[in-house]
Amino acid sequence: MRTPTIIAAIVTPLVAIAALYFIAYPGIEESFQQDADLQRIEDFEYYNEILDFYIQETETFPLIEQFNGEPVYVIINPGSTPEWVIEQNPEVTYLEDELLLDAFTSAFGEELTLRYDPQMQATDSRPNFYVYSIDKFGAGFTVHLYGETEGAVYIDENYWKLEDFVEFEEL
Repeated sequence: MRTPTIIAAIVTPLVAIAALYFIAYPGIEESFQQDADLQRIEDFEYYNEILDFYIQETETFPLIEQFNGEPVYVIINPGSTPEWVIEQNPEVTYLEDELLLDAFTSAFGEELTLRYDPQMQATDSRPNFYVYSIDKFGAGFTVHLYGETEGAVYIDENYWKLEDFVEFEEL
């Protein structure tokens, strides 16, 4: 006779926690993502200012010597490039973000720091890292946003891409 009481004592709090999660989580997630997007945009501006300075100082692009006709990506995140990214883009040459940091530091003459996406774990189809890329047209940065912002391109629900590239002929 005690088994139903024990089961009810265990199940009832679990149901309550699950209900609270499904009621509260979307609002918490939305709030976090809006704040994170503000940081992502600030980081985007930071990287573009550094890139502009680098180009002015060196009259070239960071890591251009690594470009051999195929796109070059530097995935800027606290770990290594995620395997799924490499699998989706096998024609791309991937470089460690430390190489980009070294290039920037040498141009500035002082130590800089890399800024990372504030979301440490991806929650949906939107990547949680920044990208510096070089292709046959130019080089620049990409950030992935949760919400719409001026200049961003819609990719999918809760996924916008903000990019800024400097074309090679602009030098």
